[in-house]
Amino acid sequence: MVGVISGRSDIEAYLTQIGQNSPLDLDESRREITDEDSKFLLQRFDKTQRLADVALIAAIATLLIIFFIFTALIFIYRNNLAYFSTLTGGDLLSMLTIVSWLRRLWLEKTTIETLRVFLVKMKPEDAAQIITTFYFNAMKQSPNIQKAGRKVKQALS
Repeated sequence: MVGVISGRSDIEAYLTQIGQNSPLDLDESRREITDEDSKFLLQRFDKTQRLADVALIAAIATLLIIFFIFTALIFIYRNNLAYFSTLTGGDLLSMLTIVSWLRRLWLEKTTIETLRVFLVKMKPEDAAQIITTFYFNAMKQSPNIQKAGRKVKQALS
């Protein structure tokens, strides 16, 4: 569900709308960025944030349910060491998975909230420049960075 909750598609739609999703030719000029463009992205961010809030509640509820079920099972099978260790390991593994999902969700929400502040507090042109720079430098990795990452993994293994 975290893949669905992504500000990336919102930013891509915004960059397409303002005409900054690809490099300009030398004879092209950028169109003027208006408050309507910022409002467009803010509306998309609002929808994404609502979905992220629902996902956050679902993840925390799942975490609590798993914790209480496994705690009850561990208490029931506390005298059987094999069951106890299996249940404890399963509990920790499933909770670790959900916590990593919560971490990614938190990062997405924080990114969207930060970009949202730029949109509200800055002039549309300045906000567009920051969002464009953030998108191309942080969200959309260049092939060189991906190649370097593969070389590091190969060197470590």
